[in-house]
Amino acid sequence: MRRLAAQAGAGANHAPMVLACAFVPDEQALLLLVSANSADDVAAIGRRAGVSFDRVVEAVVLRSDEPRGPAEP
Repeated sequence: MRRLAAQAGAGANHAPMVLACAFVPDEQALLLLVSANSADDVAAIGRRAGVSFDRVVEAVVLRSDEPRGPAEP
């Protein structure tokens, strides 16, 4: 995680930023949440850090503390 976070700021303009990660022991998987302009930018972080990713996919983060619209009846 530290190597990935260190490489995240190495880009130009809107540098990708590692927001969070979660380890899923039963799956032997690490989920990494990155703010970036593209999947290619995320893959570049991995290459610079010497880490390979099985997949890089776009995700939408929904937070419970964000304001919501009017409640539906």
